[in-house]
Amino acid sequence: MKWKEFKKHIQQDEIASLYLFTGAEKYLIDLAYKTLEKKLIDPNFKSLNVTVFHDKDFDLAKFQDAVETLPFMAEKRLVVVKEPLFLGTQKKGASKEEEEQVLQCISNLPKQVCVVFLCSKVDARKKLVKTIKKEGEHYQFDSLQESELLRWIKGKINKEKIEVEAAALNYFVANMDYLGRNQKKNLFDVENEVNKLIHYTKNKGRVTQQDIDQITSKSFENDIFKVMDAIEKKNRREGLRRIDELIQQGEPVLKILATLSNQMKNVLKVKELSAKGYTSKAIAKRIGIHPFVATKSLKQSRNYTEKQLIGFINYITDIDAKIKSGQIQDLLGIELIVLELCK
Repeated sequence: MKWKEFKKHIQQDEIASLYLFTGAEKYLIDLAYKTLEKKLIDPNFKSLNVTVFHDKDFDLAKFQDAVETLPFMAEKRLVVVKEPLFLGTQKKGASKEEEEQVLQCISNLPKQVCVVFLCSKVDARKKLVKTIKKEGEHYQFDSLQESELLRWIKGKINKEKIEVEAAALNYFVANMDYLGRNQKKNLFDVENEVNKLIHYTKNKGRVTQQDIDQITSKSFENDIFKVMDAIEKKNRREGLRRIDELIQQGEPVLKILATLSNQMKNVLKVKELSAKGYTSKAIAKRIGIHPFVATKSLKQSRNYTEKQLIGFINYITDIDAKIKSGQIQDLLGIELIVLELCK
């Protein structure tokens, strides 16, 4: 189950005695735990009604004691175990006997206690994991889908009475490297960028693409798109200027060259799939790229034939080989690529 289902579960007061929160998105795992704590625990008595164990510091005797202790001036107390080794995929963890004792503890939980296990990855083969999933509530918090991410960001911005248009919002998301198979960011990173953007646009009450360029961490991939846009328009001067900017920022020429080659390959794949009737959204999912990348690639693909794209890719490969073999300098090589692609 995802965040949306968990939120609904909490709003309906369907509080269980046992939870397992797993998944790659630690931000959502942490948010789910805090939401549950807020629902159950009076802040004035938090120190008396919340016990937290951290991975290697887990102590079985203290855990048993925490589970058996009645809440103080409250209906429930909360016992939280973060990244327990005995649930994970690591070889080191609790012994079989200790796991059985944990199993006994959670199999006979008092109604006044709520036990929560937070673990990014669990070993689904373990008896303890299977029991927790069966007897309690299991929520898997993975990365947000594009529509969920857009709503989440828009909600944060609008909450501060700041307007943001769809085009600017999509541009912001495209700069995050959050979506897609090879994502580099998580929601902690995205939230940090959102907060900077809110702070920057608070007084004027509106977010523009220019604001995003000014305040957010620039995406190397997005800069490559600007090179591709210049090539698409046959604007040699702009293409060379964009390449020079990347080099001035410290990006290695071979990295720029490899990324250009990969983007040309994406454009070719997108063109082939589009011809078969796939939408940009379906293409993004099929080849594992950001939906924004798929849309941009589809637009670029309309300006070239498949034969031209294959020729471009072969030309880049040839220049790459000449650079690596020392036949030409790397800077000259990438400038030749831009000039060739702009013909």
